[in-house]
Amino acid sequence: MSDPVTERIRSHPKYLELRRKRNRFGGWLTVLMLLVYYGYIALIAFDKAFLARPIGAGVTTLGIPIGLGVIVFTI
Repeated sequence: MSDPVTERIRSHPKYLELRRKRNRFGGWLTVLMLLVYYGYIALIAFDKAFLARPIGAGVTTLGIPIGLGVIVFTI
């Protein structure tokens, strides 16, 4: 059962352009998120000394704000 209004919207050139742009934008966001996430995992695996550097005189290391940045970037 096909609604004529729905079919008309689906075939409209502006709607098709919007879908193309949305899919392209979603693809870029996916690639960017994978780079950030797997980059952080690779940093954990290959350069633990970098992430273990303390920030200032406190006990917080550089890995904590970078990890929080990955979480915020995900949101």
